[in-house]
Formats: sequence, C-alpha cells, structure tokens
Amino acid sequence: MPDQQPMLEYHAGAVHVLAGSASRASRTVGGVSAIGVAVLAIGLWAFVREPVAIKVAVTLAMFGLALITTSVASIAARFTIARVQNGMLYFSFCGVRTRTIPLDSTTTFQVRRIGRLRVLVITSGQKSYVPNGALDRSALTELLRLNGVVERP
Repeated sequence: MPDQQPMLEYHAGAVHVLAGSASRASRTVGGVSAIGVAVLAIGLWAFVREPVAIKVAVTLAMFGLALITTSVASIAARFTIARVQNGMLYFSFCGVRTRTIPLDSTTTFQVRRIGRLRVLVITSGQKSYVPNGALDRSALTELLRLNGVVERP
C-alpha cells in the first residue's frame, strides 16, 4: 500500500507541519533486517555444529533483535518533523529542534542524484543541509515551493 501524499495548501502566516513516514522506515529497515537475518540464519544452520535447541534460540534472538530495530526506526521516523512558521523552517526530532533554516531570498533547494539515489539539498547562504530520509522528499520540496524557496536547476 503506497504512502498517501499529503495535500499542502498555502495560507499566509499559517504553520505548516510535515511529519516523517513510519511506514517508509518500516519497509526500508524491515526489508534489510529480514534479508540480514535470513542470511545469518542460513549460515548458522548450515555451518555451526551446535545442538538444534541452541540454533533455534539464536535464530529467534536474531528475529527479535530485527523486530526491535525495525520498531525503533519506525517510531523515530514518526517523531521527525519539519515545520514552517514565521518565515523559518524548523526540523525537529522528538520535540528537540535539530536545525533551523531561514526561508529568505538566500535559501534555495536542489534535488541531486547520487548514483540512483535522489537527495534533497537545502542551501541557505554558505551552509547546506540534507534532511534525513524519514521525511517525504516530494512533500518537503512542495512545502519549500509553497513558501517561496527557489529551486536550483
């Protein structure tokens, strides 16, 4: 089931909030964890000469660790927020502000390609910032456009 794209409307002076996607983090981290656990479990069962009970216990422990890692990543992604208020873009994690960018004439953004990966880069003056992957890149670029930030080619 694909993530629904948030609908953004521009209202002068309004506060715009964009939250991270827990489902995207769950798919990404969960997929990597599942492959890693499967490869390790196959290696364990094929090459380790221990009793079956120990192999089962180690395999279940790996699955449990993968589940905990995926859950923590999903919760952390959900608490990642981008907020526009009073001409400033605030990034925060669990309520703690991590980055503040003024949305003035010196601020631009660009979507760059690094191999097959598309990365959003926000530049303000001499500083640049790459938001983490928890925030939807297309929704964040739309939020920047709605607030008058210019996209560089």
